[in-house]
Amino acid sequence: MKIQRLLPNLEKAPLPTAVYHYTDAGGLLGILSSGVFWATDYRYLNDSSELKYIFGIASQVIESQLRTTSHGPVTQAFLEYVSITPPPYDDTVYYICCFSEADNSLSQWRAYGSSQGFSICVPGDVATADYAALARRMPRPAGAPPPVFGQGQNPGISLLRVDYDPDVHAAYVTKLVEELIALCEGAHMRSYASTQEAVSHITPFYFGQLERASYRFKHPDFADEREWRLVSWGRHQEFFRVGATLTPYAKFRLFSVSHPKNNGLPLLAVRHGPTVLPDETKLAMDRLLNSCGYPSDYCERRGSDTPVRL
Repeated sequence: MKIQRLLPNLEKAPLPTAVYHYTDAGGLLGILSSGVFWATDYRYLNDSSELKYIFGIASQVIESQLRTTSHGPVTQAFLEYVSITPPPYDDTVYYICCFSEADNSLSQWRAYGSSQGFSICVPGDVATADYAALARRMPRPAGAPPPVFGQGQNPGISLLRVDYDPDVHAAYVTKLVEELIALCEGAHMRSYASTQEAVSHITPFYFGQLERASYRFKHPDFADEREWRLVSWGRHQEFFRVGATLTPYAKFRLFSVSHPKNNGLPLLAVRHGPTVLPDETKLAMDRLLNSCGYPSDYCERRGSDTPVRL
């Protein structure tokens, strides 16, 4: 559909210098020892309201169209259908690993740090560096899927900025609905055998575009998170952990060509969060990083001087 080119390009945002993955002690230990980040199926993110947010805006736009404007039969059928039909989450899968542009953020320490938090700093171009040649050289068990790597902001793996501007969100949905209405009113839609058949050919695109926006747009109340998301489209070898329910996730294995052994994570620094034992925590963190192959001249050790006890 040519309409897609008329919608805002959600992938185009200047990359930050660095982003930070906040986690607790168990998460840090798991990431450093395994060399992977866990990426959750987007439908199982911690805040289920995230998926509903953009669909709520869409419902308001659709209801306004139904209430205030006269339409042809195809448009009317389309608007009525999407106004009462829940999002049909299909087989499309997006795996997401969350980062923040904010370094040493108190809100992030409180949200993810538990009794002792850490932030893992990686370069902002983590998804755009060319790891392909390196990944092909890496040994892996027979039958295992190839590691995830990125080459530019393309389907595969991308670092995407989360947008918190409600005006942008409303404009995106309004543009989507207006373009689909224009399509419904066009001569092409009269070529279908029935109104229902015509509607069935455009509703997947409508829901797909909203689904695509659902993990990029968040309520403005969350703006202080300054979130970026490392996203991969398509199927991966899937694993499960216990959360609020069984939670599917994939493993993102990223490589740094500057790592001493060319197979480590692209780490710039690791910072421990607020703690009553800063010296002991920093010492243990340093020893863990060394034991996992991240010497101090490769990965900086940092502490937090935020004056709060979590």
